[in-house]
Amino acid sequence: LSLPGNALRAQPAPYRHWQTLATQHFDVHVARGLEREGRVAAAAAERAYAELARDLVVPRGRIDLVVSDDADYSNGYAIVSPTNRIVVFATPPIEHAGLRFNENWLELVITHELTHIFHLDRTRGAWRAAQSVFGRAPSLFPNSYSPSWLIEGLAVYEESHLTPGGRLNDALHRVYARAGAIEGKLFRLDELSLGTSRFPGGEGAYGYGSLFVDWLARGHGDSSVRRFVDAQAAQIVPYWLDPAAKRAFGRSFGAAYRTWSDSVVRSVGGQRSDPLPGWRELTTHGWFATAPRWVNDSTIVYSGSDGRETNAAWLVTLSGKRTRLGRRDTREASVPLAGGGFLYAQLDFTGEGRVDDVYGH
Repeated sequence: LSLPGNALRAQPAPYRHWQTLATQHFDVHVARGLEREGRVAAAAAERAYAELARDLVVPRGRIDLVVSDDADYSNGYAIVSPTNRIVVFATPPIEHAGLRFNENWLELVITHELTHIFHLDRTRGAWRAAQSVFGRAPSLFPNSYSPSWLIEGLAVYEESHLTPGGRLNDALHRVYARAGAIEGKLFRLDELSLGTSRFPGGEGAYGYGSLFVDWLARGHGDSSVRRFVDAQAAQIVPYWLDPAAKRAFGRSFGAAYRTWSDSVVRSVGGQRSDPLPGWRELTTHGWFATAPRWVNDSTIVYSGSDGRETNAAWLVTLSGKRTRLGRRDTREASVPLAGGGFLYAQLDFTGEGRVDDVYGH
């Protein structure tokens, strides 16, 4: 369960000299040289714990918090089996448009991932009895059967509710939903997935999910979220969400989502207009098309993919002709060089357990 990041996945390097700082609820593990980040993370984790404890039932036992710098990108993830554990890559989120302008990145990511622990560790009834016999087996956590839009939507809702830098306090998620409404392509609830090839890809589960959870909480009170989490934690069929939704919000998720979708459509009025007079699209190619740079007075280079092919650098002329230059493992800029090549940076494994930026041309 992670914040949106790159396809490459890193693990904290096992050969580091690790140190542990114990707080009231956490064992904070950092490699030598990250002691300052560990202290900052420990303080942020305890603040987030206290805030979340007002909204949700606290998780069982102590929580491991690992702070690592073994990847040159921002990310984090949380697991509840065999123990409650959070891993955070401490690189600031410069590459992520919705996260980069944050005074305290560690506070935001820890609040997000700790929400997952509070949500997924919650277990009641037959599930708690089964865990008392079989232990913390991954299949015995009922809330972990939730769809990605609910798991990530709840975490983004709490990160935004409890920190000034949360993504609901930024415009990007609302832009996704409004753009979908203008195009007549709002996601249905059953289409929200981390693996979809439709724009904005996995970000849709975060964006639509957080907006929907926020809308539900605004309409039924913050305590309604806790009522839902507690109700789902006791259901024998955990992926059948509507009984818990009706107890918490008074109606099924399907009915509520249709009402929310209709409100988004009404908010945009169904009108589409050009960004500025005289502008025209050079290409409609791309699930994303980013980092345009002029090569000469008639050609632009950009990074793009349609979601069904590897990302690549592309040339497009003012007439709309497109030419593929070659694969890129990044969405960042390709900078034209005087000799005719392009300078770009992308992530690669530079050693055992390390993912760093490397440069090519």
